[in-house]
Amino acid sequence: MLAPTTNIAEKRRYPRLDWEQTGSLDLNEPGGERISVPIVIRSVSPEGLGVATDAGAELPGAGRILTINFKIGQRDISLPGRVMWLQRSDRHNAVGIRLVLELARASMRQAFASWIVDRLGRALSHRRSTPRRVTRPRCTRAVVPRTSH
Repeated sequence: MLAPTTNIAEKRRYPRLDWEQTGSLDLNEPGGERISVPIVIRSVSPEGLGVATDAGAELPGAGRILTINFKIGQRDISLPGRVMWLQRSDRHNAVGIRLVLELARASMRQAFASWIVDRLGRALSHRRSTPRRVTRPRCTRAVVPRTSH
């Protein structure tokens, strides 16, 4: 009998693709204040994003709804998402965000859906045509734009 898996990647419903893209997280604070946090998107899937922020960035806890802003080509995209997990370190914060596409404007939802389906299709066809190689995992350091205080 096989033991239950604890690998998060194996529990995901959709594959996650590496993607380097700058953007921002917008947080609406009580009292109407809006905070914008610069991010680097590190990975993307149809349901979510993995992002990195500066270590000192102000971030909400898990469960909070926020807006993720980024570009796909020349198009500005703004999508609502929910913070699922947050991992802080001395160098940067890693944040897992599940997209809440049912709250997004139809045009944004459609633009993102078309783009991610195309990216996944190309990535999967490339994987099928490329022989698998065994490689060692790489540790990379997130480079996040600094904010001025």
